Amino acid sequence: MPSDAVEAVWWLRYGWILLGGFVALLVVSVTIRRWGIRALGLSIRPVEAEAELSGRRRRWDRFGRGLIRFLTNTALVVGTIAVALLLVATFWPSVISPYDPDERGKRLQEINGQIRAAPFPPSTPYPIGTDLDGRDMLSRIIHGTKSTVMLVLSVALMRLAIGGTLGLIAGWRGGATGQQILSFAAVSSSIPSLLFAFIFILAIGPQIGFGVFLLGLGLTGWAELTNVVNGAVRFVRSQPYIEGAEALGSSTPQLFRKHLLPAIMPQLLPAIALEISAVMLMLGELGFLGVLLGERYIEISIQMERASVRMPATPEWAALLSGARLAIFQWPWLSMGPALAFLFAILSFNLLATGLRTWFDPYRARLFGGS
Repeated sequence: MPSDAVEAVWWLRYGWILLGGFVALLVVSVTIRRWGIRALGLSIRPVEAEAELSGRRRRWDRFGRGLIRFLTNTALVVGTIAVALLLVATFWPSVISPYDPDERGKRLQEINGQIRAAPFPPSTPYPIGTDLDGRDMLSRIIHGTKSTVMLVLSVALMRLAIGGTLGLIAGWRGGATGQQILSFAAVSSSIPSLLFAFIFILAIGPQIGFGVFLLGLGLTGWAELTNVVNGAVRFVRSQPYIEGAEALGSSTPQLFRKHLLPAIMPQLLPAIALEISAVMLMLGELGFLGVLLGERYIEISIQMERASVRMPATPEWAALLSGARLAIFQWPWLSMGPALAFLFAILSFNLLATGLRTWFDPYRARLFGGS
């Protein structure tokens, strides 16, 4: 590995500038949230007053109010930026990765003026250190984002498909069918999701890979989405405009597309973001317990006096966390890196969920000129 490889990565070279820009945006968001609404004279505008504006001025007025509304939502600003970084690392890891994740450095290198053997501690060439083979941990974590995030999103979509469909049926049809579905959801929610996933994956075999993790994590945990969708659909179903649309001859698919889905999205989107965060946390817990995607390790295993370190063959967050969790006192950077990656992702989706809930708040929508 060339010693100047880190300096060649743009976001590491301009790290302080990027951090300063993010802090400045955060300060602007907090400032506008605290004082900006009154200072800019934003208030609830009557429909008649908005109709008096010209078309171009109306568009710019809505754009300005939408931008200010976004900036005043600090949780949404931070959550959006953080989730965007995760998506960049998922689909374009080479753009932000200092090294190739499988590139091995020299066993002996000069680190901070001393000749050391791998694993190397955090230093200038390796921002968060290396593993036992001299592979850069930051690069392995960045390249491991794809498998981790794709698994988490797939599990969240499976839970949404199960819980959303059952909640939709229960809320729309009601009666005995709805009660049976809700009873089934209550039974499912009483099963500890982590315990079920742990037993299910170990019983079938983690080495099977993606499918067993998808089923183990997706067959439980959907009950909360069922309750959210059921409550939202029941509320919309009871509104007079649904009865009016049915009287005018609208079919059920038309009712779903034009009235039901737009009405429940403000509650469903934050719930999905929270579900992604919950799945991410459970995947980290399984990794800490030694259950990880594929369960494949390089044959090299170093036995220490009080710990055993295993090196995963493929970079994946749970695998990186599992392989080095017992060596936290000897080489803390081996486990702290993937642990902080899980923490960052979980906080990102939690902030996004909080921001979305605030964004869809009816009062704030009216305050900033929304419908």
